[in-house]
Amino acid sequence: MSNLKQTISYLLLGESGGQNRVRIIELLKDRAYNTNQLSEALNLNYRTVKYHTDKLQKYNMIYASELDAYGHVYFLTPEMEENMDHYNEVVRKLTDITESPNFFHNIVEQISDGIIIINNGGINLFWNRKVERLLGFSRDEILGNHIDIFEDMDYFEEIIRKVVKGNEIMDLNIKCICKSGNVMETIVSITNFKNEDEKIIGYCILINNCDIKDATGKE
Repeated sequence: MSNLKQTISYLLLGESGGQNRVRIIELLKDRAYNTNQLSEALNLNYRTVKYHTDKLQKYNMIYASELDAYGHVYFLTPEMEENMDHYNEVVRKLTDITESPNFFHNIVEQISDGIIIINNGGINLFWNRKVERLLGFSRDEILGNHIDIFEDMDYFEEIIRKVVKGNEIMDLNIKCICKSGNVMETIVSITNFKNEDEKIIGYCILINNCDIKDATGKE
């Protein structure tokens, strides 16, 4: 799978706001729009539209071209045009998820990545079966408790501070402590999620393992 295909899946399925990004892309399939025009057509405030268009630009799904009459107008990138079949499949999955809570639950439980959701205070709100298998803790043991699975919690809190400032943290190498005491080398991606007032209310952590070492560092 190409990097853009992975990005399309992540931005539309793996993050909040996927539906609004789809609505923007659907409009741009027909013609170019500037931010004000998108805001009016979608009945969204300017700041929300700007947030999503900036994200789509960052990951090479749309690009901006400056025209004197309208300012910056947005177009789909050639790479995005080439991946429309995959985009359409992701949109179909997104529709299934939003229309069926059970389907969403099954996807989250069966996805190959471990998914951890914490609130602003670092309290575990959710983790899926993949995390249970990776770390050995059952959900009953961890939910409602402070997240304390990273070997260097000061480093983890520093990462969270960067995410608070709007930085996505993707494919970060970080060590976790399993219930057995083993140290696991993991690849972690962290994003924040917000309420309707754009206030950060928690964080989504995607986690996967590289290898497992015992507490002495031996493989």
